Amino acid sequence: MPRQCKVNREGRLQCTLQGTTRGRALQKFDATTFPMDQIRKSRSPLSVGLPYAGRLHRPAAMPVSGKGFLLLARTQERNHGWALPELVELLSASAARVARLYPKSILTVGDLSPRAGGYAPGHRSHQSGRDVDLGFYIVDGRSRYQIVTTEFVHFNESARGAGKYAHLMFDLERNWELVEALVSHKTVHVQKIFISSQLRDLLLQYADAVARPADVLRRARAALSVDTAHGDHYHVRIACPDNQPHCR
Repeated sequence: MPRQCKVNREGRLQCTLQGTTRGRALQKFDATTFPMDQIRKSRSPLSVGLPYAGRLHRPAAMPVSGKGFLLLARTQERNHGWALPELVELLSASAARVARLYPKSILTVGDLSPRAGGYAPGHRSHQSGRDVDLGFYIVDGRSRYQIVTTEFVHFNESARGAGKYAHLMFDLERNWELVEALVSHKTVHVQKIFISSQLRDLLLQYADAVARPADVLRRARAALSVDTAHGDHYHVRIACPDNQPHCR
């Protein structure tokens, strides 16, 4: 049997081919479709191409820390803390808003993009400065104190962690406040917030229960997108800003 293959629970042979992520083929960036010489001379930050087949020019660096957030050490080690300035602004503003409402709250910021964009190991997208992984706001189910972890924690349909994290709970109040902050930013449009179906349902049920404004709920429902691989973190993607002619 090839090393990249295994027999799954249904008894079928499942193979992961080189150059794919989770079995899905990676689309290659085609530089011939963009004026790369002109782009290299630009003094402005540029997102080039698609989130899963793109490049990044003169990006902004996500600060290691700020009001209400921390950049994970593993992201710093990978040098994946780069993005369009609009995404950095969105994250800084959203984390600060949650921290104002819930003092001492900390948002854990994971991978954004490599400095020049392109393939980011462990990701299919994150190639053009428009994507970021964010940890959930978590509380200890016994003490109700916030817990900040160095890794993402998976939560089930009951908002509880599993295994060594069984004592932890998904904090609905602060997690909803983050979603509301993200989708309500005045100048940056959030295109997608990938999350598991169970957590999406919990967030929207909570927002309904506390009677959040109809326009906020509409934007949140449109942005929150189900992805089974996102039961332990948010994957946020912003839309192409108006000042990005090569963004797709």
